[in-house]
Amino acid sequence: MQSTERTLKLGLQLHEARRFDEARQCYRKVLRVDPEHADANHLLGLLAYQKGEHDVAISQIQKALAKRPASAQYLNSIGAAYRAAGRPAQAQAVFERAIEIQSNYAEPCNNLGTVLFEQGRFAEAEKWFHKALALNSKFVDAYVNLGGLQHALHHFDAAEKSLRAALALAPHHPLAWNNLGNVYKSRERMQEAIDCYTKALQSDANYAACWGNLALSLQAQGDWHRAVEAFDRSYALKPAAGLLVKRALALPVIAESTAQLDEARRRFDVEVDRILNSDLKVDDPHREAGVCVFHLAYHGINDRDRYCRVAQMFRHISPRLDYTAPHCQTEPSQTGGRKRVAFISQFFHNHSISRHFAGLIRHLPRERCRVLLLRFPGSGDDTARTLAESADEAITLSPDLFKAREQIADLKLDLLYYTDIGMDPLTYFLAFARLARVQCVSAGHPVTTGIPTLDYFISCEAVEPADAQQHYSERLVRMRSIPNYFDRPHLSGPVPARRDFGLSDDWHVYMCAQNLCKLHPDFDLVMGQILRRDPQGRVILFHGAEPAWSERLAERLRRSIPDVAERVGFLPHQCNDRFLHLLTLADAVLDSTHFNGGTTSAQALGVGAPIVTWPGEFMRARQCYCNYHHMGMFDCVARNADDYAQIVVRLGTDPAYRAALRSKILSRNSVLFNNPAYAHELEAFFAQALDRPHATA
Repeated sequence: MQSTERTLKLGLQLHEARRFDEARQCYRKVLRVDPEHADANHLLGLLAYQKGEHDVAISQIQKALAKRPASAQYLNSIGAAYRAAGRPAQAQAVFERAIEIQSNYAEPCNNLGTVLFEQGRFAEAEKWFHKALALNSKFVDAYVNLGGLQHALHHFDAAEKSLRAALALAPHHPLAWNNLGNVYKSRERMQEAIDCYTKALQSDANYAACWGNLALSLQAQGDWHRAVEAFDRSYALKPAAGLLVKRALALPVIAESTAQLDEARRRFDVEVDRILNSDLKVDDPHREAGVCVFHLAYHGINDRDRYCRVAQMFRHISPRLDYTAPHCQTEPSQTGGRKRVAFISQFFHNHSISRHFAGLIRHLPRERCRVLLLRFPGSGDDTARTLAESADEAITLSPDLFKAREQIADLKLDLLYYTDIGMDPLTYFLAFARLARVQCVSAGHPVTTGIPTLDYFISCEAVEPADAQQHYSERLVRMRSIPNYFDRPHLSGPVPARRDFGLSDDWHVYMCAQNLCKLHPDFDLVMGQILRRDPQGRVILFHGAEPAWSERLAERLRRSIPDVAERVGFLPHQCNDRFLHLLTLADAVLDSTHFNGGTTSAQALGVGAPIVTWPGEFMRARQCYCNYHHMGMFDCVARNADDYAQIVVRLGTDPAYRAALRSKILSRNSVLFNNPAYAHELEAFFAQALDRPHATA
């Protein structure tokens, strides 16, 4: 027997040194001498588990349990193997049994929490992670798992605290660094995220998922070429379908040039077609891919067919997306009662989506409909609370795609209104399911979705050209009213001067307040025209969400308009009151081409700031024009680039003209604010649409 134990001990040493084949030989030698040696079976099972041979692991640990059925350690090990083999119900059962046998055993508590977390049972999972930490305050994996759960619930401060606790105990833990990077990425603190991913990869250079996360952060920071390289590295290490999707849909945030955009689009088309023609599959596209197409909308091209191909691609690789709620499979009841109408967004908090839609939800007539607000974890600020109070009922959905889908299906909705699709992956993937008899999308993200289960795109007559239906996969609905409800902005607080922002009184200030990712390389040439016409002119932009965006754009301007690039400056983002005052200090506000401002345009016009716009071919390039149309005022609407520059420079150099236009804007802008007409028109459309559901374009 002493010889057997020596052999087992040698096997353990080899096992820990990852000399798996030699360790297996030792364990088998023990079993040849003593077939009833349960520990040898258990260790053979653990070795198989580590090598990814999950069925072998289960078989060996079952043999160990047959000899020692009350071993909490063996139960915990087979639970891990069941979980890895995709058998969560059996994993949960054996973890619970292990805890029942040994209540002070932290490992199965943590593992049970992980299984529950993966099932979307977040409250139960959190309880077990805390239980594991109560039993072992230095349990690194429990801190890491708790941090991952808190991140999923958008409890970012708590997640960071948990992950920092893990790293205090294990400073080189790659998963902890990766998960902390995810927290920073969700907070749009990309450089900190990149730093965390880099530290994770320093500990484990073969961490494929971390390379993918690094790629997404580099892309968000505008470093497209390095992002593609990181995607390639990740895919080479682990050729997962979800990762290939992320790589395919990667687009520049701040384009270096129109040539780079052309290159990116060609690559995009090739990669999407490659996936469409493959046999790749993903079970959960939100968890495994977690991306949708966002930056394509800024290229100024009709991409209806591209969006349709992307939707087709996701349906091809993930058949689970194809789902119809039970109540949508039967004929609607003819009984009376108010219809159940739900508004859904990830952004029902302090966000421009809320500013667009809060008034609409508040003023939608309730005689024929009951209004539900569908939101997600993290919607906890004052704006979120006000929105919840304006609905008949507010429901917080699970951040898990399929759990959220079940929750919505259980509501038996008549109509589901997506305020935006394309900015957030979760609502994008939810939209593939038929969860209501009628499903609409609006211009929170002003571009078509390509998703066949969306019946209508809600827009406005004034913002759409005559041939606009060809831009949409949905049936286009042209409302007479502006499709939003803004509260009138009011100037408040101390009145600042230009010098308070570092601006000279001698300058003619031309301010573009749009997100830097909206500034197409074509707009560089427009800014160049303005500055060449006016030597006293200064174009003022605002720093991007990422510091690198401003640096990349400034570098592009030095190439595209080198003679005047030094007269383009950047200001930091301002709080709302100071931003409104700053708009009034500009001689002219510049609307971006190809993709206009929505909220910003309304704010500028609300305080009388003349905003110059050049309406384009698509609705997303006609939003400011729509406001001017409803105001019956076209003085600042340009016909072409030359006309745009001419209007801007006249505003900067002719104080009387500028004052007259400010006065005219203030006398006519009331139609843009606190106007419930759209809510009443939309409610009438809902009633009409519900009479003939499942319309198609």
